[in-house]
Amino acid sequence: MMKKNKLNKEEIAEDYCFTCKDGGHLRVCDFKNCLKAYHPQCVGKDPSFMESDERWTCGWHSCFICQKASALQCYCCPNSVCYSCIKEAEFVQVKKRTKGFCNNCLKLAILIEENIDVDSDGGKVDFRDTETYEFLFKDYWEIIKDQEGLTLIDLQAANALLKRGENYKGGSDSDKLEEEDVESEGDDLEINSDDGLSFLEDLKGRCGRMKKPIKRSRSKKKVFISWGSVELINFLISVGRDTNEPLTLLDACEIIKDYIDRNNLHDPDNKKKKNVICDERLYALFRKRKVKFHKIESLLESHFATNDDSDEEISFSSEDGDTFGRRKKQNTGYDEHKLQPKEYKEDISAAPKSCYASIVRKNINSVYLKRSLIMEFLKSPDTFEEKVTGCFVRVKVDPEDFYFVPEKRYKLGQVTGVKKALQTYKVGTMSTDVVLRVSNYHADVQLFFLSDDDFDEDECEDLLQLANKGLFKRPTVAELEKKIRSVHADIMNHWIDKEVLKLQKLIDRANEKGWRRELFAYIDEREKLRTSEERKRLLQEIPTVVADISQTKVKTTNGPPISSECQLPKAADVNNSGSGHVIEIEEDHGVQDSKITVNMRISDHVDDEDKTWHYVDPSGNEQGPFDMVSLRYWMREGFFDEDFKVWKTGQSREDAILLTDALRLYQ
Repeated sequence: MMKKNKLNKEEIAEDYCFTCKDGGHLRVCDFKNCLKAYHPQCVGKDPSFMESDERWTCGWHSCFICQKASALQCYCCPNSVCYSCIKEAEFVQVKKRTKGFCNNCLKLAILIEENIDVDSDGGKVDFRDTETYEFLFKDYWEIIKDQEGLTLIDLQAANALLKRGENYKGGSDSDKLEEEDVESEGDDLEINSDDGLSFLEDLKGRCGRMKKPIKRSRSKKKVFISWGSVELINFLISVGRDTNEPLTLLDACEIIKDYIDRNNLHDPDNKKKKNVICDERLYALFRKRKVKFHKIESLLESHFATNDDSDEEISFSSEDGDTFGRRKKQNTGYDEHKLQPKEYKEDISAAPKSCYASIVRKNINSVYLKRSLIMEFLKSPDTFEEKVTGCFVRVKVDPEDFYFVPEKRYKLGQVTGVKKALQTYKVGTMSTDVVLRVSNYHADVQLFFLSDDDFDEDECEDLLQLANKGLFKRPTVAELEKKIRSVHADIMNHWIDKEVLKLQKLIDRANEKGWRRELFAYIDEREKLRTSEERKRLLQEIPTVVADISQTKVKTTNGPPISSECQLPKAADVNNSGSGHVIEIEEDHGVQDSKITVNMRISDHVDDEDKTWHYVDPSGNEQGPFDMVSLRYWMREGFFDEDFKVWKTGQSREDAILLTDALRLYQ
């Protein structure tokens, strides 16, 4: 069914590249219902991008300044902005609140509608030359104009607003537009009148009417309690939800949508249930009388502490010369302005070195290796194993793997060792026989399975869940700090070189499109990164480690609770004598069913080739002993179910553990 939907989307997608407006071999954006398509070269990708099954989202859905989720999109190109950055961008809203024009596209559209071939700078523009971008743009504009019902009056009105600097209403508070129903896509602003003058008068009237409520919302700065805003926490408590343990954005969104369905809050005048009428609880949360059902997730983002940026963090330029704001923040790991959740913020230096490091994006990024950097490490075989062991990688899950889930094509793991494969294989143009052993991955990993992109937040969450279940050994603060010191210079130098190349492509594109503002900003940032002073500064900024000092108690049935200095027992210390312990991990989050009990025996020395494992076959007969290599192979071939259990020599059937757990624990 998934394949069919994807095929249908490709069939109805646009037949021309959204960047260059030309046809050809195109790839469609994977973002929800986006139908925009692109040439690989127009988005800085190589031809293999067409065959890649990795999820890719086009620039229409992220602000071209700060890379956050966009709120306003250009009708005619991938440029888009968020509400925080619109005042810094040459961008103006038109009719609908989620669409508009960048300065370049607006100029071209006006020239076409006015039938003029000379722009305001005196430059010649030929819309009849089939070899030019302007010719292709004109064809595209004719399609968009008809689809969106845009007229010359609309364009002139937008141009007037842009010249007067009124593309953004409401002063310096970046949250004002969001506080005043901006996310309610066209609830009030959607104009169906064909009379352009009435649109202008209506727009002026709306601007006047909006001034008062915007001013009133100026002081509404969100206050956070632990992981969420006061409004979100109060709502969850009011509907009987536990708030001691942080929720993900998706979980909170599902709770609210379920609440809407149960209380029948959909707008009765809207047959498709696109609008929601807010009751007292929802109004206290969103400060809106009506919201779009599909906008709930984006409205909730600002209610999470991880998405709360201070005024200094959203400024377009900083004192140290970052004239173009921030690069992509999600997973670079070296973003100075990225905030961690409030509960982690004060724990960086206070926790002892023996405490476990938190499984959070900041920590993982500090030692996260992309495939291209690992290929660089291969050039120095003497230090390769030392460099990569202990670092995190993002592994593409083999579709034939027993654990494959279509929604999760990649997963994070920590490199636990390096091996030599029986045969060499190629990664790009390089041949190698090196394979990695990665935690939570029962097969040896060839290097071409590694990702060269940033990891997603949900992949970090998956790793955290494994750690909470005792299936992933967390590194301690001391271990992670040591690893950071070992690879920080390599990671940073690699990032700088990649960033300079990326900026050069952006410069070439801005130069080609005539985007002067962006061109100079890109050049400034590139030149800054090229200076030895900036490189030295970045190399000297060693990332700090966020410690996990959550109220986690670990105790054994054969001894007292272990709580001093957050030190949890190592796998080798659980049962060196072979007598067996029951480990109970209680997470003090106020949830009764959060106790996890794992009953197993772990030896202080494990070898995949030791024949020490037994199991019961379908006939009820005991089989074994076998080595882990054989069990791993049979598991991959599908001979065993997920609930298949094994135990070691010297143990009984009652001590058996799941084979899936054994494969993870005994790397």
